[in-house]
Amino acid sequence: MAGELNGKRIAILAADGVERVELEQPRQALQDAGATTELLSLQRARSRPATTT
Repeated sequence: MAGELNGKRIAILAADGVERVELEQPRQALQDAGATTELLSLQRARSRPATTT
């Protein structure tokens, strides 16, 4: 998948209470494929650490 998204800009929209892993893993996959990512949120980013149950 490396390079498939070279030159693409991708916006990631974050909702309140989103867990950090829900942002970081997909964002890293996009970046690994060559995309530039930007995290967008209505409020200053406050993500929660992942919880285990």
